[in-house]
Amino acid sequence: WLPIKPHKRLPDFNLLKDSLLVKNRKGNYELRLIFDIPVRRIIPQNILAIDLGERTIATVCDSLGKGAFLGKDIRGMRRHYAWLRKMLGRKKLLKKIKAIGQKEKRKVTNRLHEISNEIVLWAERTKAIIVLGDLKGIRKSAKGRVMRRLLSAVPFYKLTHMISYKAEQHGLQVFRIDESYTSKQCHKCNCLGTRDKQASFSCANCGMQYNADLNGARNILNRAREQGILAGAMAHAQKIALTERLR
Repeated sequence: WLPIKPHKRLPDFNLLKDSLLVKNRKGNYELRLIFDIPVRRIIPQNILAIDLGERTIATVCDSLGKGAFLGKDIRGMRRHYAWLRKMLGRKKLLKKIKAIGQKEKRKVTNRLHEISNEIVLWAERTKAIIVLGDLKGIRKSAKGRVMRRLLSAVPFYKLTHMISYKAEQHGLQVFRIDESYTSKQCHKCNCLGTRDKQASFSCANCGMQYNADLNGARNILNRAREQGILAGAMAHAQKIALTERLR
């Protein structure tokens, strides 16, 4: 028995398979417990689409018509700490710069955990697959030095990694699809439109005016429908469930 309070409730110890006592980089000891927990596969019925962006890190919409903007505050956090580093750099306070860098990392990571938890619980509640825009090569394709610098600081990979492994733990499936032109294409008529501002999209063909990030998320949702991803995910989940019952 140890007088400790873990960060989350421990599973049934009948599922405990292994344990490991290790010394971390700070010189403290960590007790790592490894559990073999059966995951209940969810048969999906809906789609949850996510558009990742620099201003709002995750714009989410589902096939039930609901949408949300998650992580707008991360951009403000990063700009605040960038300003602090600039001020401290002028005073050559290198130790202070290193210290606030670690603090920024902890705060951003904690916020990413909150966002990924909200997304996974949303998908679990609505029995949805999670579809992410594939951002491979986005930093290289960005126009302008300033935009490339901004995108390089956005923790896209960390967020998508969190969503993926948490979804797996909840029996949910995650897919990535090509998001080329999702920010420029109208989700209603599929014609190319214009972004009047960074957060505003307008279509000259059908006259629609819409939030640009939400328009991108709805385009990802439409592409997932066109590609029949939901049907494939349903078949896969049913096959896994049947195999587990036969065991």
